[in-house]
Amino acid sequence: MKSSPSNGRIGTTCRTTNTSPHGEDIEAFLKREIAKPIIHWEDSPQLGYEILPNKYFYRYQPPTPAKELLAEFWKLEKGAEWMLEGLANS
Repeated sequence: MKSSPSNGRIGTTCRTTNTSPHGEDIEAFLKREIAKPIIHWEDSPQLGYEILPNKYFYRYQPPTPAKELLAEFWKLEKGAEWMLEGLANS
């Protein structure tokens, strides 16, 4: 039966089930699964490890000084003017 808003019933496709391995006794399966230890974060000082890439791989490089940037800008500006003059004269 499909779920429909008119009858308000939920069909079998909406159910979730847990299965045990084929051929295994359900009691043995539940006993084994329930016996697994549960880790609580309060009981353990560390549950995992965080790797910070910046801490190990980042190398600081100071920014280029403003004088060098301006020199490079004016050099490119003069090159652009030279190219425009060459286009205008041809």
